[in-house]
Amino acid sequence: STHSVLGALKRSVSELSSHQQKILSIDTHLGIAIAGLTADARTLAKYMRSECLNHKYVYGTQMPSGRLMTDLADRHQRTTQTY
Repeated sequence: STHSVLGALKRSVSELSSHQQKILSIDTHLGIAIAGLTADARTLAKYMRSECLNHKYVYGTQMPSGRLMTDLADRHQRTTQTY
């Protein structure tokens, strides 16, 4: 698969939550949307940005979205197996 589609509605429930950004850019061709608490999602976004930058540095090309999702799933699987 060469393309991923993301649909999101950017709406603030109250004025208190309006300052939280719910759609984040990962790379020039990737982004994520956050539902719920933003702290965990921001940690994932930081990891994903780092992986994309490392891939671009090593290979000189953008990281394929499927590869990034596989790496992210592997990271969470390692966390699950350590408990």
